[in-house]
Amino acid sequence: FLKKVRGEYDTHGRLLWVDGFIWDISERKVIEDQLRLSQQRFRNAFNTAPLGMALVAPDGRWLEVNDELCRMFGYSREELLNSDFMDLSHPDDLDADLHNLEDLVAGRISAYQMEKRYYTKDGSIIWIQLSVSAVWGDGDTPLHLISQIEDITARKRAEQQLAESRQFQELIKEANIGARK
Repeated sequence: FLKKVRGEYDTHGRLLWVDGFIWDISERKVIEDQLRLSQQRFRNAFNTAPLGMALVAPDGRWLEVNDELCRMFGYSREELLNSDFMDLSHPDDLDADLHNLEDLVAGRISAYQMEKRYYTKDGSIIWIQLSVSAVWGDGDTPLHLISQIEDITARKRAEQQLAESRQFQELIKEANIGARK
């Protein structure tokens, strides 16, 4: 309960009358507690996720990043928050990502996934699986984007090694067939 009470006094300091009201705010308190709990759950899930997580503004600025994303890219949280995803994107992958982002912001798609490359702080390239969805407010522009970023560099290297191995085996077959003739 919230009470607001005010007394009216005469010139000698004697109480003449009391004016006030009482509000029952228990329902509001329950809603506030539920909201606080929901926000805490989101923060915990966001911050402890085993993959990179980011809230991104529609213009590409990082709004919030988790520890895993900072570790993955080699930047501090502050450094990432002072940049945008375009600064770190490999130029050969940026156009496809921006096209997907444009479709998402325009409402033509509800989410997108893609493989792309990012530069880390030390200049090396990592491959990532990017998943992006939008959080919409009341207007036609999303409030922010939720990005999940999984490092798939090891998988991409293994795929490349497998392709090279197959190509090498094919060359050996062709050489053996040519030698028999």
